[in-house]
Amino acid sequence: KRFENYWRGPSQIDAVTIVIIPSIPTINQAFLSGDINVLLGPDKPFFDQIKEADGKDLLLIGNTLGVTWITFNYLHMDKPMRHAVSYALNYSYIIDVIYDEVALRWPTYIPMGIQYADYSLDFAVFDRDIARDKLLDDSYWGGICDDRDLDASSTNQDWIDVANTNPIAHYNYTWNTGNYFREHMGLRLEFDLKYIGIELDVIGVTWEEILKMIIVDRENMDMYSLGWAPDYLDPENYLNPIWSNVSDINGGNFYEHDVQVLMDGALTETDPVVREGMYLEIQRLMVEVYMPGMTICTGINWDAWVSNFHGYVSNPASRIKWWPCYFD
Repeated sequence: KRFENYWRGPSQIDAVTIVIIPSIPTINQAFLSGDINVLLGPDKPFFDQIKEADGKDLLLIGNTLGVTWITFNYLHMDKPMRHAVSYALNYSYIIDVIYDEVALRWPTYIPMGIQYADYSLDFAVFDRDIARDKLLDDSYWGGICDDRDLDASSTNQDWIDVANTNPIAHYNYTWNTGNYFREHMGLRLEFDLKYIGIELDVIGVTWEEILKMIIVDRENMDMYSLGWAPDYLDPENYLNPIWSNVSDINGGNFYEHDVQVLMDGALTETDPVVREGMYLEIQRLMVEVYMPGMTICTGINWDAWVSNFHGYVSNPASRIKWWPCYFD
């Protein structure tokens, strides 16, 4: 029930009943039948029914704060190779097919909705010509390509034939068994890397095994996928626990002095303008220069409510505030 003595004045809604329905089809059907007024995070199979229903609104709010990425082993893959692999992956396929369009591309290391996220950076996109040029233009990898008669005029089949017979590099991708998304991301990566002459082994292990490998047995992994959701709403929570050189789960062995200095300094910086500049520079260096991994996607935040309900402020943190809400 509303608090009559709230300092901003009592809300326009007398009371709110929170209903917990464990079954996804049941809760979606309850909304369609009018048993509930607001449904946060409706299930995609019900989208068309919600759109067609009278007096029901379906709203695309934006991204969630849960993120997915692929980590490179920094000791196994040099910068030209990390760049090449990043441009070789078909991100749209992952989002549209593997995630069935219930995901959004995540272009940097801090998601939108967290302070200082910068989506304006020159991030890697799916472009095989750029991926090949990253290798051909490098003094080391260009020589290996030349040894295999690969150049800018080589066809897709030429690159695939090299990957199948005499690859310019051979890596592995590790995923935890039972995770459909990470498995199929690896299979897509295996497919895409053939187009730049690289062979990839896709290896499934248990969750316990992959955690052990990340912490103490990193030499056996070249690439692996993880997901993350914040413990608190600060950009630090997406960087230091994963990419700092003192983190146990920095399984890619990422370390660059300039990034580390900025991450450490931002922990204690109290000037918001200076702190913003630090996190913007961290993202620029990681996205445009070093590429310690491939940022893949966030989830999508959808909400639905009855058409005469107004004032609810959707947000990726799912913080619920009823005071501004009202029915007309």
